[in-house]
Amino acid sequence: MGAQAVIQQQAQARIVKDLLDKDGAAERVAHRDCQHSERRRKRRPTTYFGYGVSLSANGSTALIDAIGKNSFTGTAYVFSRSGTSWSQQQELKASDGKAADYFGQLVSLSGNGSTALIGAYGHNSMKRAAYVFTRSGTVTVPRSSS
Repeated sequence: MGAQAVIQQQAQARIVKDLLDKDGAAERVAHRDCQHSERRRKRRPTTYFGYGVSLSANGSTALIDAIGKNSFTGTAYVFSRSGTSWSQQQELKASDGKAADYFGQLVSLSGNGSTALIGAYGHNSMKRAAYVFTRSGTVTVPRSSS
């Protein structure tokens, strides 16, 4: 693995740790998903938040999965950074998502963070699927297949 890949992995791990450790948006999402009132610090809840992470080239946009959400239908969250703080911008879901799709198992952002590619390896009885989302202003929308 090259030095750039190692740096990218370290940055991704740091983002997830920061979001889970602080009173940030991701922790609130994780809390709500767990349906518990106690704080769950330094533990990934049943949503499996943060196993897949992708950053834009400038590090200002992050795409983070939560494949365990809704009986492993899965979801992905878009976060943006302002200074040292991260805030959740949007939750992305497959339009045809079903239990055990594992949407978000693989996530990738384009260099400028405007396009997201999200995989669902359990989709359609393990035949897999890929979903493309593009940012339109401040909202990320599914890309039309036509």
